[in-house]
Amino acid sequence: MKFFKYVLVVVLTVFLSACNTESTEFENKTDDDNGMVITVNHSGEELRSLEFEVKNLVPKEQASNFVESSDDSFTKKDLKQLESFYSDLNQFEGVDTKTKVKETDDGILVTISGTENVDDGESIIGHTEKGGTFKDVKEFLETQGFEEK
Repeated sequence: MKFFKYVLVVVLTVFLSACNTESTEFENKTDDDNGMVITVNHSGEELRSLEFEVKNLVPKEQASNFVESSDDSFTKKDLKQLESFYSDLNQFEGVDTKTKVKETDDGILVTISGTENVDDGESIIGHTEKGGTFKDVKEFLETQGFEEK
């Protein structure tokens, strides 16, 4: 019974802290197929987490340099190789990332998304050190060409 009460208190604490979280979205779009969106989850000035999604349309000629295919048609194996390649390029310590690769008529659409849980204001994506705030992340993103949605 004590264990059940303990679990209930933990779940309630997590739920209440999650209810107090705001999300602010920033976008840096270069065109229809390329761009980045960062969602900053925060409670007032306290950072909780940052989520991001990057979309980049890579020309087929450029993508073919990273696979074994000799022409501009890509097999499932080629797409898996590209996904692995871009996934390896975009690994950051403390950031959980996922990479998807899709062939389109115009090229290879690479989508990289991820989440960084912020501890004590320190964020790799938000470019903040210990004690960093939402305001710090917002200023950094605006200097990088992001606009609040």
